[in-house]
Amino acid sequence: MPAEARNNSVLYEGFAICPYCRRIIEAREVIRNGFIYLLQKCPYDNIESEFLLQKADRYAFDSQSARSKEASRIKMEKIFKIGQRLTDVKDVPNWRSINDVFFLLTKKCNISCRVCLDQDSRAREDIPLEFVEKQMRIFKNVRVFLEGGEPTMRGDLKEIISRIKSPRNKIAIITNGVKLSDLSYLDELRKHGLDIAVITLDGFDPESSMIIRGDSYDVAPVLNAVRNAAFLHIETWIQPLILKGVNETQIERILLFAADNANITRIFFNTLFLSAGLRKKGFGENHLLSKDELEGLIAVPLGIEVEYFSLFFSVKAAIINFIMKFFPFANNSMPVPHQLYLKRENGKLLPLLELSELKEIRDIFKRKAYYNFCRYKYLKLFYYLLKNRFSIIRFEEELSRRKVLTVVAGTPRPLEAFSLGYFSDDIIFDRKGIVAVRRAADA
Repeated sequence: MPAEARNNSVLYEGFAICPYCRRIIEAREVIRNGFIYLLQKCPYDNIESEFLLQKADRYAFDSQSARSKEASRIKMEKIFKIGQRLTDVKDVPNWRSINDVFFLLTKKCNISCRVCLDQDSRAREDIPLEFVEKQMRIFKNVRVFLEGGEPTMRGDLKEIISRIKSPRNKIAIITNGVKLSDLSYLDELRKHGLDIAVITLDGFDPESSMIIRGDSYDVAPVLNAVRNAAFLHIETWIQPLILKGVNETQIERILLFAADNANITRIFFNTLFLSAGLRKKGFGENHLLSKDELEGLIAVPLGIEVEYFSLFFSVKAAIINFIMKFFPFANNSMPVPHQLYLKRENGKLLPLLELSELKEIRDIFKRKAYYNFCRYKYLKLFYYLLKNRFSIIRFEEELSRRKVLTVVAGTPRPLEAFSLGYFSDDIIFDRKGIVAVRRAADA
């Protein structure tokens, strides 16, 4: 059915993670003015939000897609009732394959961002250190993300890190970066076991930064935080929030900044969740970007075709399916679309694989001509997967060690993010228990 004929109609009803309380809540996909939106209303904070997913002309209105979504919805209902918390990790199917663990340590923050979602939601108590330590006894070989609010507002952050650190666990904090501008403070976190700093950096232009973060926002401490992390050899991920008509021009500068800073191994270009509270502050649909548009904005400064994103996704999915078929013991995850790997050469960012090479790999899997992997350049790729026990997560860590930059266009949030295919990807805790189990599959 043509997209125009379905304007303002509901395409699908299912679940999504609330951007405020992080519970799993009901959500709808709707088509509006040629775009697909994810609409949610949190029954706990009584807040409505909408998130622009993609252009309608790229949406698959087929029965197979509908059946897949319905299967995902039914599987989620078997685990969670709407808003229910699980208190025991072992109640989660395939819990042993969880790769990422998130703790919402606090709601407190040291800045007041105009786009902050937490300001609209209810107060939330801090997670006790003992709770974090207890939950982490069951997890081995995972990445642990400590977030808020602002996790550096916790006076016991160093102790939390040291209590849950182990040789096989990686510890990360998701932060605005302000307190990390203090080199001695960041060094203390490193000594206690911090491995990754995930820092919010929307660009370098003071005017656009103040529109997003507020009149008192200063980007200088954030840049100092990135430099400090590089000085201390702490792996750094960057999280820019991109708003249409505000800071799209900063995408190229952020990529150039990453090209010159090998310590930056990932960039997550995020887009806006629009709530009634943000509308009152002057934000609207004119500030929303679809992932399709975001891909185009990233592709232009890199000099690549926009189709690179979707082709890369199909190749990565084919590799994972191949791994699952022949190496079912592998601890893997669903592939994340809107993503690419970039290598650094002479101050430039270049695709790890050329478009022609991606097409060649795609054709190998289509023809099931696996013997072609014996060619050196693909055998080397296969070797790295073998070295990391065929885990895409460990493979990406290998790429990070080799200073390869991973770029993601938009955070996965649609309904398929909760598909219970083979593996659980991440689990999210607040102080009372498990809020959500999130899957990395995407539309």
